[in-house]
Amino acid sequence: MNRVTWIVLAVALCLGTSTADAQRRKAEISVLGGWQFGGSLNIYQAGSISIKDALAVTGVVDINIQRGGQLELMYDWQGTQVNLGGAKLFDADLHYFQIGGLGYVDKGKLEPFGVATLGLTYINPKDSEFNGETRFSFTLGAGAKVFPTERIGLRFEGRLLMTVIDGAVGLGCGGAGCSGGLWGWGMAQGVVSAGLILAF
Repeated sequence: MNRVTWIVLAVALCLGTSTADAQRRKAEISVLGGWQFGGSLNIYQAGSISIKDALAVTGVVDINIQRGGQLELMYDWQGTQVNLGGAKLFDADLHYFQIGGLGYVDKGKLEPFGVATLGLTYINPKDSEFNGETRFSFTLGAGAKVFPTERIGLRFEGRLLMTVIDGAVGLGCGGAGCSGGLWGWGMAQGVVSAGLILAF
C-alpha cells in the first residue's frame, strides 16, 4: 500500500476509536468558577442576616447510569462575609456537599441538562466566637455542556442553592392512615458558573 492509503486508514481508525470512546464514556470531572449570590434570613427580634456576594469554586463528578442520566456528586465552596443588619458579623466559608441526578439531552456536541441534588451545607465562621453549623440543603440547576472534543468539554450552568436553617418534621396517624410533613425556613443562594470538563 502507498503512503496515501496508510494515511486514510490511520485517519479512519482514529475516527472509529474516537466514536467508540464517546460511546464508552463513563464519567466526567468538572471544575467550575463563578459568582455566587448571597442569601438573607430574617431573624425574629434580631434583624436580617445576609450573605455577601462573592466568587465560588465548584467541583463536580458525573457518573453515567443510563443514556441521558447521570449520578452527580457536587462540592461548592464560597469564601464570604456574614452581615447582621448591614454591619459585618464575621467572615465565613460556605461548603455545600451534594449528591443527586443530572438529566441531559444528547444533541451531538451540545448537551443541555437539568440537575437536582440533596445534601448538607457547612457554615464555618472564621476568627469568630460563633461555632460552625451544618444544615440540610438542596440544589436545582440547568445549563449545557459543550464537547469540542470527545474528552474535553465546557460546562455552563446556573444553580439555586437552598439551605434549611430551621425546620421541623411532623407525623400524624388517624383512622384514614398516616401522613407526614416537612416545613421550615431557608436561605436561598444562586450561582452562575462555567468551567472545564474532563471525560473518561
